[in-house]
Amino acid sequence: RSIDRITVGKGQPGPITKKLLERFLSIVEGRAEDKYGWLTQCNQPVAATR
Repeated sequence: RSIDRITVGKGQPGPITKKLLERFLSIVEGRAEDKYGWLTQCNQPVAATR
């Protein structure tokens, strides 16, 4: 990764970023409980838009 074309760290996600990403994905994919209120329940299907 870079900011303004300057590499940040080693250019790869570190252990904390990896852990946060895995936790977030497990919640949004339904593999873990949403203890943090990150999701909003939809009572009816909503079509994806671009």
